[in-house]
Amino acid sequence: MSAAQYLELERAASAKHELWRGEVFEDHVLVAQTRILVEHYVRQNDGSWRLRALEAGDQLHLAGVAGAILIDDIYRKVPLPTDR
Repeated sequence: MSAAQYLELERAASAKHELWRGEVFEDHVLVAQTRILVEHYVRQNDGSWRLRALEAGDQLHLAGVAGAILIDDIYRKVPLPTDR
């Protein structure tokens, strides 16, 4: 499914609920805005989710995607607050 197709399904309320109840996602990624932290949730065979917290220097590996994304690359042009 392309990103455009997914966004179109998200706009339709009934389709949105069907997507979340189904087994659509293998990975769920949350990217922090105020510090270098990526939370990567991976769906397990029993339907539970395993969390891996990624920081500077780590790599993000997604199911079904060849290669990896460097966490440092995600934040390359992001202005982060300085430590106080």
